[in-house]
Amino acid sequence: MRHVDARRAGHIWRTDYVCPNSPGVALYDEPGGTRKIAVMETGRSWFTCWTSGADARVWYYTRGDRSEPGTEAWDGWGFVAAEHVALPAHPAPSMPDCWFMPDGPRRSP
Repeated sequence: MRHVDARRAGHIWRTDYVCPNSPGVALYDEPGGTRKIAVMETGRSWFTCWTSGADARVWYYTRGDRSEPGTEAWDGWGFVAAEHVALPAHPAPSMPDCWFMPDGPRRSP
């Protein structure tokens, strides 16, 4: 897969991780953020990486299916809380952490 991330200056994600998720769930500007960026309409989506929010929860980074009005500059890219992604464990064992996040707990490689 190849996903061009307008939010990250055109970074190209060459690997994604497809997982079941809750349909209709919101993506936010930051992990634990309150600004809704997009919505994931489908019940199976791809994710590129994970991070921990200030709320100590795991968040996954992806591009939503539908951007919210006024958030076009984000191009649908945002974070969804792990409780909306159906996996046996969080973070996903083979998924990398989000290299662009400045802080937060990281799992050992």
